[in-house]
Amino acid sequence: MSTLELPDIQGIIVRGYRMPMVRYYLLKVGTPAAARAMLGRLTTGDDRGGPQITTADEWHVATPGPDDDATSSPKRTPDYCLNVGITWPGLVALGVHDRLPPIPPGSFDAFVEGAAQRAARVGDHGDSGPEHWVGGFGSGDDHVMMALYASNPESMDTYSRRLTELFEKDNAFEELWHVDGTLMTEMVEGTPTPVPRVHFGYTDGITTTPRIRGGPEPVPPDHQELCEPWLFVLSEDAENYNLPRPSEL
Repeated sequence: MSTLELPDIQGIIVRGYRMPMVRYYLLKVGTPAAARAMLGRLTTGDDRGGPQITTADEWHVATPGPDDDATSSPKRTPDYCLNVGITWPGLVALGVHDRLPPIPPGSFDAFVEGAAQRAARVGDHGDSGPEHWVGGFGSGDDHVMMALYASNPESMDTYSRRLTELFEKDNAFEELWHVDGTLMTEMVEGTPTPVPRVHFGYTDGITTTPRIRGGPEPVPPDHQELCEPWLFVLSEDAENYNLPRPSEL
């Protein structure tokens, strides 16, 4: 049995998607109530209302796992995955920060201060300073980041269009910036085919995903040492940090 609440963890934390393309959106909250409603539509479990945030639960996989019922319907690879990140200014803009208990000093400092305020600590100054960051990052208007992964261009177009419609509905979000990433392609038997090769010439993506105790089992199974879950998700059992408070965050 899993010791992690997989339906409450975003899939990208503990799973490798291995999809050939991704589109990142940076969003500014327009109308808070509409923005909250829009985000809620991404978590209903019914994708008729909008693309759904991918969780770490047992989402469809291409290869049967060792515990799968061979007589059940075959699983399939999803044609998209969607994940969302919200900054502290985003919580403020969404109007939900004041619903949280006071945050103890030293508990969530990095999150509350944000990357721009702490940039010099990691050497991001001069030409790499926040004033030169693209797309509104570090401006205080960088409220929500969405990452849409897709298995093919048609799916990317379909789900991107649906997301854009939701952004615009009732002025929920203003799109500040988006950028695409895709695997390189090579001709394979006369067909352009995505390949796991980077621009420097070497093959990428050949490492295995860490096995997390209580997390999803890799398919096919491997013999890696198990990693403790608190290395990936906030946990009361952590050995080298105190669980940030309040727990609602």
